[in-house]
Amino acid sequence: MRPDAVMVTLTFGEFWASAQVGFLRDAEAVLMQRVERFAEKKTGELWGAHIQSAIAELAVAKHLRRHWGFGVNEFHVPDITGLPVEVRWTDRADIKVRPDDKPHMFVVGVGPVPAEHKPPKPTSLQLGQYRVAINGWIRAGDGKRPEWECKDEPPCYFAPHSSVLVCKATDLKKALRAWVEAENADKTAAAVPPLPSLTSDDIDFGLK
Repeated sequence: MRPDAVMVTLTFGEFWASAQVGFLRDAEAVLMQRVERFAEKKTGELWGAHIQSAIAELAVAKHLRRHWGFGVNEFHVPDITGLPVEVRWTDRADIKVRPDDKPHMFVVGVGPVPAEHKPPKPTSLQLGQYRVAINGWIRAGDGKRPEWECKDEPPCYFAPHSSVLVCKATDLKKALRAWVEAENADKTAAAVPPLPSLTSDDIDFGLK
């Protein structure tokens, strides 16, 4: 976990709901006999990856106070409703950028927290909490550098947390706010209804 990571704590209900979405994603992929993008190194690895990825998406949506769509294998659709965000779960010290990620996308790296940052042990299951770390983000176009390319199949790029191009998680809201304002300027010029305005320190699209 990066020292400047943003930790997000999920309630039992949030954890349970997102874990079920991850389960459905894996079940759909198995039953539809989809070709695995990354081959399993050990049995059951993708099962856990689907669940952890869904949990990570909900955590980022909660941090941004933005609706999460609970999507099941909706390919080439942003992970956070209405925002150009791709969430990648990993316990590595880097962020994976795929070749087909559009250059303007915000690729956000999420991972586990160390034991000393885990929530207190609950007295009942319903009081349980789960905590993850948003370690940083990078624009996909900046992440496709030759020195970060992994040519193993399927090819991708791994942007190390130590790079100056990997931005602090605390700057994500500000960067997305700037993106929304730029999009609204373009929509105004084209006479298209704008996205909800952002006037507070927190992104708030009307969802409480």
